[in-house]
Amino acid sequence: MNLRAKWNQYCSHNGIYPEGAASLLGLDNRTYNEIMEKKHSIPEAIAEKMMTIIDNRDIAWGYIIKTQLLTELEKIVRLGKTSKVMITATAPTGQGKTLAARYLAAKYNARYYHALTELQKEKKATVSKLIGDLSASFGLRKSNERKLIERLRSDTRNVLIIDESQRLITEDWGYFKVMQDIFDSVPNLSVLMLGNFRFYDAMFTSSDTVTTGVTDDEQFLRRISSVVKLPRLSASDVKLYCSYNRITFRSDAEYKQVADFFGLRAGLADLETVRKEIVRNVLGKGKRKSLSDISYGDFIAVFKKLHSHIAFGEEEKKYFRELANA
Repeated sequence: MNLRAKWNQYCSHNGIYPEGAASLLGLDNRTYNEIMEKKHSIPEAIAEKMMTIIDNRDIAWGYIIKTQLLTELEKIVRLGKTSKVMITATAPTGQGKTLAARYLAAKYNARYYHALTELQKEKKATVSKLIGDLSASFGLRKSNERKLIERLRSDTRNVLIIDESQRLITEDWGYFKVMQDIFDSVPNLSVLMLGNFRFYDAMFTSSDTVTTGVTDDEQFLRRISSVVKLPRLSASDVKLYCSYNRITFRSDAEYKQVADFFGLRAGLADLETVRKEIVRNVLGKGKRKSLSDISYGDFIAVFKKLHSHIAFGEEEKKYFRELANA
């Protein structure tokens, strides 16, 4: 597989559109499209950057905020390195699971697989699609389950991280049966399945699981040694994030208020989206000249502007009007 094909596959697995891919490589959209359309050869520096990103080494080299979620997830990965386990870990969307998983996969030389959106569209599992996609992510062009298992047996990486595992939920549990076969057939392999709370509910609390899981799916469930609910955004996480971005609130209580608001409604990813919006459309248009002038209330007000469907009271509306006119 040539570098362009590998890069396209990486972008597809991670839901990266061409505009985002161009930004990752530091290129404008036109230049990026011309390179991908083979109108130009890939410059050596860009080729090296592509391989760095594909191998997840860019995550290991970048600054990672050591949130409580990352700390807990790291404990699980380290356990998987020393003991054969299958563990499910869940947290709400936007809390930083994917970034933490990719970082830890690079740090601990683990296999990382991002489940495709297409997999969740089927009521019945398209097993060949999952096996083919997993195989491609391991560098196998055409494969079946046996070849995939042989490849994993020969791989020195003994932890497999499956991200967005809620996309593997189907009526017949077919995708999970593939994961069971892989787990049983590779002696030194641990499997960590990450997902949102829909994944947790469907696996362990829904009426369907309670009634059918005991018979059809009990074998798979019995292989899960731990069911972990990862922590939401905390005040200490917000403080670390703000410190990195040179944002200072007036008191610890304000960091907690931001954590409480974003921990329930959004997460670390949304906090970063709000920061970018503040940089683009708030700074320099009033009294707020730099991020050090931004208060916790500004973060909440801008979030509500970006998510206008959220209802909020008159006091908050007044605050937001003042922010817009400041």
